[in-house]
Amino acid sequence: MSISKKVILPSVILSLLGSIVACQNASFSASTSLQKSTADLSAQIIQQVKISNSNDNIYVKVGKKLKVDYDGPKNNAPIVKIKNHYLEVSSPHHFSLNFFSRNTYNVTITLPQNELKNFSINSSNGNVKVEEIHTDKGYIVTSNGNIIISKLISRFGFELSSSNGNITVEHANFSGYNLSNSNGSNKFRGMHVSNSFAKITSKSNVLDINNSNGDIDIY
Repeated sequence: MSISKKVILPSVILSLLGSIVACQNASFSASTSLQKSTADLSAQIIQQVKISNSNDNIYVKVGKKLKVDYDGPKNNAPIVKIKNHYLEVSSPHHFSLNFFSRNTYNVTITLPQNELKNFSINSSNGNVKVEEIHTDKGYIVTSNGNIIISKLISRFGFELSSSNGNITVEHANFSGYNLSNSNGSNKFRGMHVSNSFAKITSKSNVLDINNSNGDIDIY
């Protein structure tokens, strides 16, 4: 009797594991049907932008008309909402059981060159790149990924924060810089500086940067 139990039990476990893998593979095939998605929002006027994303790379740039592009699986496409001139782009609110996919896809947001009141990005896993954005204020926070901002113009300051990733700032208009780095190097316009570094001409438009594991480069 005990021998029979020992034989049957592994068979049942293997059968269950086989069913789980089969279901997972079926789900994987269905969810990875790639189709580039584009939301054309050219008729909208935007004053504030909020982006929240779990696993995609985020690229924000300036163009002739407002639109959001996504190159990943259709059922993982971001949710795009606009209300009272407020653009919100967020990850879909569903649980995805996918042990085998390691892919990172791209969300590209094109904004007209208008001055924004506020601009923010929260990212969990993915790189963030922002180019030529004009905003009164804002912040970018990422847990695992690099941050690159280029030609960003602000009026009342901006904040950058990363737990695991490098932060690069190119050709910005800030009147002051305040850098804090726990485990990485800081470079300010080609010169290595201390992990806690500040250069402030005026407090009206300061860039605050906090990094836990990664380098900070200001060009």
